Amino acid sequence: MFDLKKREITGITVDGEFLRLATLEVSQDLVKVVKLQRARLLSLPDDLKDDRDRDDLDIPGNDEDDETAIFGLSDTEPAGPGALEESLDEDWDMTQENIPGLDDKSNATIMADLLREHLLQSITTSVAIPLNQTHLQLFSDIDVKKLSRKKITATLHERMETMYDHPIAPDQLVWHRVNGNGTLLVGSIERDVFPVTVLDAALPLFDGKIMVKTVLSEELILAGLIRTNYTLLDHEYTCIVHVEENNTTLIFMKGKEFHAVLPVIKEGSKNQRVGRTIFSKILFEVDRGKIPTLDRIVVTGDTLGGNLLLFLADQFIDVEVTPFEYDGDKFDVDATLDDDYRDYLKAIGIAWAGSDHAKADFIHLSFLPKYIQVRQQVFKLDWHGYVLLAMIALMPVLGNHYYQLKKADFESNRQTIQLLDRQISETRAVTTVVENLSAEYALMEAKAGVLDELSANTLKWSRTLQLINAATEGINSLWFTNFQGSPENLIIQGTSLYRDRIPQISNRFHRATLQQVTEREERGIIVYDFVLLVNEVVDDPDFFDPEKAILPEQVLELTETTGTRGTIRQ
Repeated sequence: MFDLKKREITGITVDGEFLRLATLEVSQDLVKVVKLQRARLLSLPDDLKDDRDRDDLDIPGNDEDDETAIFGLSDTEPAGPGALEESLDEDWDMTQENIPGLDDKSNATIMADLLREHLLQSITTSVAIPLNQTHLQLFSDIDVKKLSRKKITATLHERMETMYDHPIAPDQLVWHRVNGNGTLLVGSIERDVFPVTVLDAALPLFDGKIMVKTVLSEELILAGLIRTNYTLLDHEYTCIVHVEENNTTLIFMKGKEFHAVLPVIKEGSKNQRVGRTIFSKILFEVDRGKIPTLDRIVVTGDTLGGNLLLFLADQFIDVEVTPFEYDGDKFDVDATLDDDYRDYLKAIGIAWAGSDHAKADFIHLSFLPKYIQVRQQVFKLDWHGYVLLAMIALMPVLGNHYYQLKKADFESNRQTIQLLDRQISETRAVTTVVENLSAEYALMEAKAGVLDELSANTLKWSRTLQLINAATEGINSLWFTNFQGSPENLIIQGTSLYRDRIPQISNRFHRATLQQVTEREERGIIVYDFVLLVNEVVDDPDFFDPEKAILPEQVLELTETTGTRGTIRQ
């Protein structure tokens, strides 16, 4: 019922001008190399083209001295396997080299031809990003506990934009927490991954299905191979030395965690000074405290016939210096492949990383593009698929059971609704009476509101005018021309034939201010216009209380006893 067959996965790398494929057969406890393929690419992007004449720029006359000083080689001794790299051009290729006018479609044809050799309708692959194409950085100044994943990603994009001097796409940045301690390992790329574009272009040319599991940088692939095949203690520092024809990469690890990668060294196995350069780079990192101690050096690339190992061992006496070796309990090679698999280290590593075997030993900062992930989202029938099919088969039985339950509930609810309808019809007559009474009550409230509006302050003004009338009853030759009232005060304007009659009016109020007195001539007679501001009519607020009646004689008495606090503004 379940598929217990051994599964295969193919790792794809670009090594110089060659396309290398390594196919692993993955079982529960073992990965086995079963197929190796190589073909020369017809074109490369500028950033992947090797500078094969770089050694011509070296200072003449020093190579022999460097060779002797570093590796102890004499004039009669060979320079080591690095010189054998020139024989690569004599190997079998599927295509001719340096054909003008060819583009990625030709590379796609080569990729499709290699995949057809598998004779499979569905191929699972993993793709490696060439060395020096991925920027790996550690950040410890971002509070991952307080920020959401979205905000962390936005912060990192801002920093990468500053570094690259232009924005990068979401697929060009990935990160994960290192060992859960809050430090972030961040990987970023500036452009599309060349092997992925070739594989994507090969898809229409291949009759079957191509599944891409992961896209990892070769730096992390090398680190993952060390984690998988070596026992690493948490306090130990390991240096991975990967020497190629024209470049050398140094990667440092603390325990199983990635620690640092140095800028690529533009010297490789073709340069006799590479050993001394590697030594100086490692020593510089140790001296400046970036690497407190060094416990192990593993050479994963060209060892120059073992001379590089001997040189590094002589320089680092207390450090274990070894070539990379696979763990025999986890790794096997088909007998027909002999030692050819050693040239496919990175292709084997990326295939291993894409398998489920030892998955935890690889740091999965995958740059698999989103459009490929969406394209690969298909229904896969595994054990959970069979469970889903069984559930589909049970659905009719379960559906009928729940249908009967719901039907009984429906009948009960229908009877309840009928009973409620009868009760509603019985109470409808009462509802009509209540509605009529409510309408009458609302009408009465509206009328009462109108009366309140009409009678607002009538008592206050009535008694105020009553008081003013009583106050002026004994004062002759004085007239009021205007009254202006507000909730806070009263302004009285008038005219008097005699100036001394005006203060008599202001003194009739509890608190009043004579704001202005103007003299003018009216028909040959001198008259006095005045403006009086009354702040308080009386000192007793009960005077305006509608519950208390004020008799006329009480008003007169009130005007006679009102304090003399009126003032004349000078």
